[in-house]
Amino acid sequence: MSEHPADPITRDVVLLLKINAPEVRGEELSSELERAFAAEVDRAEATKVVVDMKAVTYITSTGVRALLTLYHKVKGAGGRVVLCGLTEMVAEVLEVMRFIDSSGVRPTPFEVQPDVAAAVVTLLTRSASGAG
Repeated sequence: MSEHPADPITRDVVLLLKINAPEVRGEELSSELERAFAAEVDRAEATKVVVDMKAVTYITSTGVRALLTLYHKVKGAGGRVVLCGLTEMVAEVLEVMRFIDSSGVRPTPFEVQPDVAAAVVTLLTRSASGAG
């Protein structure tokens, strides 16, 4: 029997990142998000990342760059990024830019789920499907 009543388990840890800004635009905010995301991924040594975007109602290509930088960092470590809580407008922008595919037909960088719980379950229960 272990000496400790509970041993930490770090296998299958999912890092949850949350964007609180309603409008993700501009160089300053995008750079700030890139730095914050990279620091948290490094701190947690994360390969499974959920980005909760339910507060985001508007995103520009500059804002998308922060997500793409996160994707490349996590993918480079053999991991996956799942976006969740996308508003219709944000989903449309990401779909037009071919970063997500609601039909699931073509490979895209990001997987999408409706909420944090579904995103976590996706990361813990199945391998990358359609993400590329």
